[in-house]
Amino acid sequence: MSEIIKPLKKLPGKFRVPGDYNKTIGAIFLAVLSGDECTITNYSRGRDVFDLITFFEKQGYQISRNATEIKIYSSAEAGFPECAELEFTGGVLPLTLLAGMMIGKRIDCTIKYGEEINQDLIDRIISFAGRLGIDLYHDADGRGIVCRAGSLSPIECRVNSVLPYLKNLLMMVGLSSDISVTLREDIVTSGDLEWCLKAFNSPAGIKEIKSRWVVDPVDPRKKVLEAEAEWKREIQIGRSQKIPGGNVEILPDLDSTAALIELICLKRGTAKIINVHLDDGLQGIIKLLNSAGIEIEREKGRNEGDNRISDLIVRGKRPKPRKISGDNAAGMVEQIPFIALIMARADGKTIIRDIAEYATWANSPFVEISTGLERLGIKAAALEDGLVIEGGKDLDTDKYGPFLNRSNALAFYMAALAGKAKTEFEGFELVRAHYAELLNEIAEASEDQVMSFIRS
Repeated sequence: MSEIIKPLKKLPGKFRVPGDYNKTIGAIFLAVLSGDECTITNYSRGRDVFDLITFFEKQGYQISRNATEIKIYSSAEAGFPECAELEFTGGVLPLTLLAGMMIGKRIDCTIKYGEEINQDLIDRIISFAGRLGIDLYHDADGRGIVCRAGSLSPIECRVNSVLPYLKNLLMMVGLSSDISVTLREDIVTSGDLEWCLKAFNSPAGIKEIKSRWVVDPVDPRKKVLEAEAEWKREIQIGRSQKIPGGNVEILPDLDSTAALIELICLKRGTAKIINVHLDDGLQGIIKLLNSAGIEIEREKGRNEGDNRISDLIVRGKRPKPRKISGDNAAGMVEQIPFIALIMARADGKTIIRDIAEYATWANSPFVEISTGLERLGIKAAALEDGLVIEGGKDLDTDKYGPFLNRSNALAFYMAALAGKAKTEFEGFELVRAHYAELLNEIAEASEDQVMSFIRS
């Protein structure tokens, strides 16, 4: 299905960011595990969230939802039948959390997943889990994850991945069972499930490894930075760890924030984004764009618990090309589509490397981004571990898509809004299904109707 997208004639003065998708998914899982009454506010209204609620309701969990909150109640009748075939239509994040829950609860079942899930990513997760004694099997032909009940031993391992899904699965195994789990991340990935644990006042141990200045053993006249450990974050889930109930307010969404920054940059205007969560990933994006000549100013900064919240004033300019690699690239891996579209306006070559695992998160995302940029008149090439973009031109096309990756679809939708003429957008259902609140925010903040719908 295609839709005709009208560009924004004028950039609104300010935007407000909706609730975070990943944190909403994590909070629902923890609320289900809690067994106590839980209330989730400022939640994401994406399709996956509603599908997940429906899924748990079918298993007997009592859940109510209105425009402002989700309530999940304790239910003695709730549970999962043995040897069941569970139909699951959500994305890879809730799928991996569900697999971890089934293993932790020692339930024999098969989780049937949808066509949008990249099977290479499932293979990678299950292969690593198998080396830890977790009995998962991938029925690729039947598009199912087979969970086999069995004994579990305490888990202690190093995790070296730029994507958080394996870590999340292992954490959920520990949270759903009576075993302890200790994970040590060599690469710090998005800590959405860790944030949810803190929000629920769970006693889980989460330690960021710090560095300190010490005397250089080679040259005592100098000092060198020494880390407390070889890894960068340690997560400890205790045996039979209880998840308390209570109220959890979801923080603003990172994808939506990155998309709005992209829109402002591509329109070369100035606008304010209200109530932004300044997590490590977003701060990395801001630092990158500031170094590229785009002005992003923080205003009304404040702390809400352990979270830094601020308004952002973004002044869009033509950026300078950059090379993004190593930990810097890994820290913003899930926002690569938005970074790529912004840097496509730079005069010169931008190189993004060291994020090969992003290709397993979704189906051929580098090819999808580079192909989309080529259609916009930007020379681009997909690498095994990233992208090369020869920027400098105005982004111009009469057709976008199709898309398999929802973040890619959102990034190119921002380009369509920033354009000069109506464009046909194939695959817009991905944007509407996952970012409905963001679309409403843009429509309400704009003086003009943002889009009209034409079915083909």
